[in-house]
Amino acid sequence: MRYSAAYHQYLDGSEPGSKFKVTYFGSVGYLTEFGAALVFRGGLISSPDNRFNLELMAYGERAPSVSAVGGRENYFWGGLSVKARAYNAFLQGQFRDSDHELSANDLNVLLAEVWAGHTHTLWDNMELSYVLRVQSSEIKNGTGDRTLAWGGLVLSKRFGSH
Repeated sequence: MRYSAAYHQYLDGSEPGSKFKVTYFGSVGYLTEFGAALVFRGGLISSPDNRFNLELMAYGERAPSVSAVGGRENYFWGGLSVKARAYNAFLQGQFRDSDHELSANDLNVLLAEVWAGHTHTLWDNMELSYVLRVQSSEIKNGTGDRTLAWGGLVLSKRFGSH
């Protein structure tokens, strides 16, 4: 389980075609961490701001958001975050012993992450996004000590009229 909370603060200078925000976030559970992020998106935007939260992603991808009914989108987005991670069940194990667990001393507490992408409406209720993310190494030494980079295409469809 994981409980997360975030506070978003939109910065002065945000306009309909460009949005800047700072997000403060934290979570307790299989990932226990806290941090801050600076996020940007700019271009033709019709999706609600409260649905654009890519800074809260962990180990995966999802679409940035889907445009409002009848809306068209064509925008670039990106951001960076710094976080302090106190516990990671994926690396430190959970409820049983394993030869593949790492101790807290084997992990970096401070992590940095950057991301960028582009979202474009293909037709009503369907969008295509390209995503690229890079994260600093969580493991201090050995073959696991490497920067992580991943990306891909995300096809999003909204069902229904709302």
